[in-house]
Amino acid sequence: MCKSSKNYQKMRKHREPNLNGSGTPQLDLHGIKHNDVQREVENFVLLNNPPLSIITGMSEKMRELVKDVLEEYNCMWNIPITNYGRIEVIKNYK
Repeated sequence: MCKSSKNYQKMRKHREPNLNGSGTPQLDLHGIKHNDVQREVENFVLLNNPPLSIITGMSEKMRELVKDVLEEYNCMWNIPITNYGRIEVIKNYK
C-alpha cells in the first residue's frame, strides 16, 4: 500500500461515524485540521440523529469550533464533567 493510500484510509476513518459501545454515532476529530472542522461537524450533525458524540480532544480551539457549529444548527449539547475532550449532542432542531 502506498503512503497516500494510508493517509486516505486515516482521513476516511474520521469521516465515517462509528458507534461507541452504547450505539451512539461518534465523530473523532483527532487529526482533522481546524479549517475542516466546520464541514465535518455540519455533515455529521445533519446526517445523524441524536444522541451524538463528538471527540474534540483537549484543544480549547477545537471545542470552540465545534460549539460554534452546534449553536448555528440550534443543537442542545453538553460537555461531560468526566471527559472534557468530548461533546455530547443531545438534541438538534434541524
